[in-house]
Amino acid sequence: MNDLIGGRVMVTMDSLLQTLPHIRSGRLKALAVPGPKRSALLPEVPTIAESGLPGYALTNWFGLLAPIATPEDRVQKLSTDVIGILKDADLQKRISDLGADVVGNSPQEFGAAMRAESAQWAEIIKAAGIRAEQ
Repeated sequence: MNDLIGGRVMVTMDSLLQTLPHIRSGRLKALAVPGPKRSALLPEVPTIAESGLPGYALTNWFGLLAPIATPEDRVQKLSTDVIGILKDADLQKRISDLGADVVGNSPQEFGAAMRAESAQWAEIIKAAGIRAEQ
């Protein structure tokens, strides 16, 4: 981020959580947002798909994970508590103001979303012939 602001890097792709303060201050210019729709915080900034790459949509997410051996009742209790906290209007506004959307889905929905994204990236990695370097 420092190199981008300092002009040593010409472009980057990062989350609004990291870039929004710099966009608002005028130190960075948003060219496009990677998600499937425009950001409510930057409605004048087009999506990458609108900018000439149809079908492009990329989001980042944050989630709570527990060890696989965690008892189901504890997972459900934690999920219920966290979802309850995420329903707080003040917290939702704070998170939204930072550039993120509150989802608060179930452990099953979150797991399904992670599996779907992993499969999508596995296909892209395979098609591109990407290999890990040692």
